[in-house]
Amino acid sequence: MGMAKYKDREPRDVPMATVNRELSVLKHMFTMAINWGKAESNPVKGVKLFKEENISQRILSDQEIEALLAFSCNHTRDMTLRALNTGMRRGEILNLKWEQVDLKQGYITVI
Repeated sequence: MGMAKYKDREPRDVPMATVNRELSVLKHMFTMAINWGKAESNPVKGVKLFKEENISQRILSDQEIEALLAFSCNHTRDMTLRALNTGMRRGEILNLKWEQVDLKQGYITVI
């Protein structure tokens, strides 16, 4: 499969940003291989990367945090507070194992 075909494969199983990272790594690998005399050309050189939308994330205001917590159920409040205080993602919180939590030292190890 050619690099352009690899880039434009359907259905898209991964985000465009992931494909861009893969292509960037491949492009660099071929450049290094040429420098080391292990390849003659870089098949990724002419492949254009996808345009990525850099969406900035915003931080919730104190009022928004209060409203979020006010509408949280008792059983989701702890998870919401954990997410707000640590920046952990939903999957990271839901997949926590007890061996990742150190209550004595007060920290969580995210794997």
